[in-house]
Amino acid sequence: MHEIGRYDGGLHMFVEEARSPDPRRLNFMRWLVEQNHFGRPAEGPASGEFADMAVEAFKPSVDSQP
Repeated sequence: MHEIGRYDGGLHMFVEEARSPDPRRLNFMRWLVEQNHFGRPAEGPASGEFADMAVEAFKPSVDSQP
């Protein structure tokens, strides 16, 4: 079991320290949105500081194509 983060009295809640984003999770979340499995439609193309990270993490091989 992991420890609970520090308590922030201003927010009245426990907070975790910042972590690096997982590109596999970002890519999966984007895939869910693009396949209409997220519950709401995509608002546009992937953008922002982590958009390139998710795209680079998932590069299908030529052999995986039908």
